Amino acid sequence: MTSLAFILGLYPLVVATGASELARRNVGTPVFGGMILASFVGIFAIPPLYVMFQALREKVKGIGGLKVGKPTETPPSAHGMAEQDLEEKVVARAPDRE
Repeated sequence: MTSLAFILGLYPLVVATGASELARRNVGTPVFGGMILASFVGIFAIPPLYVMFQALREKVKGIGGLKVGKPTETPPSAHGMAEQDLEEKVVARAPDRE
């Protein structure tokens, strides 16, 4: 949006008439064209380049990255162990009812 506002603001310099017409056009035309070119590059060239370099990075990282084997078994969580120990203690202390 900012680039579009800047380009539209330069339009009067590009189509200037009257006194100092040549000086205004000589300043406005290259800036106007440069902003249009920069806007198109930013919109249409940078995103595909980013995607291309990201894919290349992932490809290279996959080749040269660390070799990872099968995941090992994870130990039971501490919370799970605490519950199991608590149940064993409760059962051991329970009085016999007959």
